[in-house]
Amino acid sequence: ADLRGVADVWVQYDTTCGSFARVSRAAKCRRLSTQGEANLTFLASRHANLQVHVTNTTAVLEAFPQIAANWADGERFREWGDLGRQQHETFVASWWRSTSASARYHSVWVLEDDVRFGGSVRDFVLRHEADHGPCSPAHVHYAAAQFKPTFEATGSVYLQSQWMHWTKASRASAPFRAAVPQSAWVRKVEYVEKMSDRVVALVEVALHAGQFAFGEFFVSSLCRARGAWCTMLDIACCPPTASFEYLKQCTYSGLPSGVPKHAVRDCVA
Repeated sequence: ADLRGVADVWVQYDTTCGSFARVSRAAKCRRLSTQGEANLTFLASRHANLQVHVTNTTAVLEAFPQIAANWADGERFREWGDLGRQQHETFVASWWRSTSASARYHSVWVLEDDVRFGGSVRDFVLRHEADHGPCSPAHVHYAAAQFKPTFEATGSVYLQSQWMHWTKASRASAPFRAAVPQSAWVRKVEYVEKMSDRVVALVEVALHAGQFAFGEFFVSSLCRARGAWCTMLDIACCPPTASFEYLKQCTYSGLPSGVPKHAVRDCVA
């Protein structure tokens, strides 16, 4: 409701149940998926700017066959249904095309279901559009929270160890490693991302070419490899006293000039 008149909200619901050794678990998964879909459909009927996109891993992989062909775990994704957990962008690109989103939107914000934000989401989106939207002089094509410098300054020891696990070279397909050298990878946390229509198109081309990697460095690395036009922003890199601190500009290369690491905190989570 807070975003009515400002943005549409889409819930992408993955009904993939995967393969279970016990028939009872598979039946339970299907039952919960059906109930979840019904609940979301009812909720969407109460809000004009809320829509539901029901999909599954099999449908997404069929849209991008080069993923399975160039990724050792491609068939495991189909079997267990964990593609969306490890890489959101395949689902985003599939939604973008299957719903003709490109004809209606200039960008998309992608949020995991456990993201917390203590302020007004409406104010956040409006201020970002004013400062970094396509009509602003500082248009940002890709935004995320906690790029590597910010994460190292604010993340817990446990999460930092997990983050290193997520961004190993083995988390990328051979075509991706050939297209984007590891020295050029831009690592960040994945729980919130903004992609412009040009970035979504970039992702789609990469996926069709078998270029695939874990979400913690996939789009940000593609963006950096495309040069100056693909501008990036770290929305979690901010001095605590700044006005609209969650929008304080910070590039992937470091913290804002003159800001000590101990003065930086995560303004999103």
